[in-house]
Amino acid sequence: EPVATIKANLLGTANLLGRHLGTVWTPHGLPGGVAAAIRRMNVVHLDAIHFPNVDVVNTCADLPFRDAVFDTVVSQAVFEHLPDPAHTAAEILRVLKPGGRVLIETGFMVPLHGDPDHYFNMTASAMRRVMRGFEIESIDVPDYQNPSWGLRMQLETALLSMPPGVWRKRFELWLAELQQSGGALDRDRGRWGREALAAGYCVIARKPA
Repeated sequence: EPVATIKANLLGTANLLGRHLGTVWTPHGLPGGVAAAIRRMNVVHLDAIHFPNVDVVNTCADLPFRDAVFDTVVSQAVFEHLPDPAHTAAEILRVLKPGGRVLIETGFMVPLHGDPDHYFNMTASAMRRVMRGFEIESIDVPDYQNPSWGLRMQLETALLSMPPGVWRKRFELWLAELQQSGGALDRDRGRWGREALAAGYCVIARKPA
C-alpha cells in the first residue's frame, strides 16, 4: 500500500513510526540506511525542493494527490515552515484512507531556521487544534527532541553571530556540557519539564474510519 512521506529520513522517526505500525526499522543489514529501507516499500516522497530521492516536488498549499489514497503520512520538520499548518493537516486528512495514520514531527523550542521560512513553533495544545478532525493517539517528546537538544540548537545558533568575549566562552562551555551530559538534564526535568522545554513534539493521529 502507498505511503506518503514528507521529509521522513531520520532513524528516530522511522523507529517511532515502526513502533506504532508494528515494524521497527534499524540500520543493521539495510543497504543505504533507513531511507533505502523505507523506499523499498511503496512510498511517495514529497518535498518543496528537488532533492535526490524526491518523487514529487510541490510548493502549493494543496497536496497533489487524490482523496483517500494513502495508508500513512509522515511529516518531519515541516509544520513549523508552513504559513497555514491547519490547511496542510486538513489536506493530509483528505488524502488518507479512512483509518489511515499520520506521524507529524514539528519544532517547539528551536531557534529561527528558514527553509525557506519559519512561521510557527507549536505547543502540544496548538498541535491538537491544528489536527482537528483526526483522532489523536499520542503527542510525545521523542528522545531526540528532549530539552538538551533544543538548548544545544539555541546555543549553536547564538554562537554563529557572537563575537569573542566572556559570553562566547560561557556559551561554548554550556554547549560542551550539554553535548557531554545533556541526557542527565533531560532525565532530571521529569515529564512536565521535558514538555515545557522540548525541542519538538511528535504527533500520532488517525483518520476516523
